This record gives sequence, C-alpha cells and structure tokens, in this order.
Amino acid sequence: MPKTPWKAYRSVKADEEFLALLSYLPLARFRKLPQFFRHSRDIQTQLDQAVGLIGYSLRAQLFRRHFWTLSVWEDEKALMDFVRTTPHLQVMENLQGHMGAAMVVRWTLKGASVPPDWKGALLRYRKETNS
Repeated sequence: MPKTPWKAYRSVKADEEFLALLSYLPLARFRKLPQFFRHSRDIQTQLDQAVGLIGYSLRAQLFRRHFWTLSVWEDEKALMDFVRTTPHLQVMENLQGHMGAAMVVRWTLKGASVPPDWKGALLRYRKETNS
C-alpha cells in the first residue's frame, strides 16, 4: 500500500499536545480518479500554506479506490480553519456524490509521538469504526 513520507512543517517539543486526524476517503468509481488526483494536488498546495499544520502523510490502495490522510494539527481551530477554506471546502462539495462513506478519527497525542505511525493510526481507525 503506497504512502507518502511524512511532510513536517515545524519541529515539536516532546511534551506539547496536538490533534491527530486520520481520514478515510473511498472513491466510488475509477472514472473519477483523474478529478480526485487533481483535487488532491490542490489540497496539498493548500496544506503547504495551512496555519497550525504540524505535518501529514497520504496513503492509497489505488485499485480498491481507498485513500487515507494522516495529519497532525496544533489544535481543532487550525484544523477547522483548513477544512472550511477553499480549495478543501470546494473539493468536499465537488466530490460529494462520488465518494463512499468517508470516516474520520481524531485523537490527541504528544509531540514525542509525532509523526504518528500508520500501523497504529489504522488500528485506532478499525477499533473506533468497527471496520
């Protein structure tokens, strides 16, 4: 399952507390992959400018059309400011009818655990979503 390396935007102190987010994004049809990838590129550009982002990584099961993001934010406000800003906001609207049931799992973690590992994040996802 291909994943991108962790992209860090700032260093953290071991005792700082952050918000971690794992999102699962199932694409309904293969024919929407080009549009999905264009939107992903736009959102990655937005992430490069996001205030309060500590870092992120992406993961994909391309032939199953399953995609995940794993990100760490300074706090809920920073995350929601990102989510409610275009292009992310517009992409959510554009893909609304073309996605399966997206899921999001959030938890807090200390700076000593940044970056979070994919294995632990996916285990948490399965446990919290019963998948």
